[in-house]
Amino acid sequence: MDKLGHGKRKAILTMSDKGIRYSLIIIFLFTLASAYSQNLAQHNWYFGSTSDGLRFNRGTNLPQTVTNQATPFGVGGSAVATDPATANLLFYTDGSRIYDACHLLMSNGAGLLANTAANQPVVISPVPGQAKKYFIFTNSTNFLVGGSILRSTVDLNAFGNAVFPSPALGIVEVSNKNSSILGLTNRSEGMIVIPHTNGTDYWLITHQNGSAVFAATLINAASYTAGIFVTTPSAPLGPTPLPVTVSNFSYNNKLKKLAVSVQSSKDDALIIDFDPATGAIAFDRYILNSGVPTATSQSIYDIQWDIKGGQYLYISRIGEPGIPADVLQYDYLKSTPTTTLITSIQATPAFRSYGLQLAPDSAI
Repeated sequence: MDKLGHGKRKAILTMSDKGIRYSLIIIFLFTLASAYSQNLAQHNWYFGSTSDGLRFNRGTNLPQTVTNQATPFGVGGSAVATDPATANLLFYTDGSRIYDACHLLMSNGAGLLANTAANQPVVISPVPGQAKKYFIFTNSTNFLVGGSILRSTVDLNAFGNAVFPSPALGIVEVSNKNSSILGLTNRSEGMIVIPHTNGTDYWLITHQNGSAVFAATLINAASYTAGIFVTTPSAPLGPTPLPVTVSNFSYNNKLKKLAVSVQSSKDDALIIDFDPATGAIAFDRYILNSGVPTATSQSIYDIQWDIKGGQYLYISRIGEPGIPADVLQYDYLKSTPTTTLITSIQATPAFRSYGLQLAPDSAI
């Protein structure tokens, strides 16, 4: 679609059915840290409480439907771990249950404490210094009611449901399940993992609910044995900081910027600078006129950067009677903090517009 401003063919996904809504919002979370380089880490998508999922061809990046997803599964956000070199599925989770690569409930994989109807209730990070181990971060936030971030650990070295000589399928470590993280209470639904510039460690980005304060929590080798304690909160953002509740994050690795959609009614989306070397967070700008006064409790639903360059940012406006649902394109490179170049790219009126996600085939 030329109106998206890119040479490659694009598609914008907007759905009117509530059941489809959840199949879109959760794919925002399919990011292992390696997903920011060109690899295959995003080639398996599992979401929503159905047997349907998507797998992208490792050669062409084109999607195909698969029908092997395990149920029950949450209707909100989810996270999938995929081998970045082979595109082989490793495991996936809705924040309550973890299923292995054979779509079986992983050993000790039930009873995680995320709100499985939330936007970003679970994210995955490799454990630095521990081969084939992964942290699962769960978020119990429920819309405008703040929640807590907990940590669990998956060990793919353990056989789990596999029978020798079949490859190991993994377990959830009993001693490292639903562990609290110091300082990460009263969180918003938005949550994302970003790679550290040292190529080994990671940052967990969260937001203090009902405030203008974000936090970058370091995930390093000590996190596995000593626990996760290092949290770097920002000062309140903006020249006149607005208290908000964060719905979704989208990170642009080239610009080193986080786009933030908010659940607070009528408030604008915003962009913040993030330094992946230090964890420093600073205010960039509000995306003026992206939020509109609504009768319901939310105006903006999701936000997504384009594939690489960071020129375009896409914003999903939910819609309600009298306020059309829409997908907005924001031109970051041509806009300023006081001048917003934002246009509608919704071809036809839609009843609802919800989740946005960048796919391996470069479509949104």
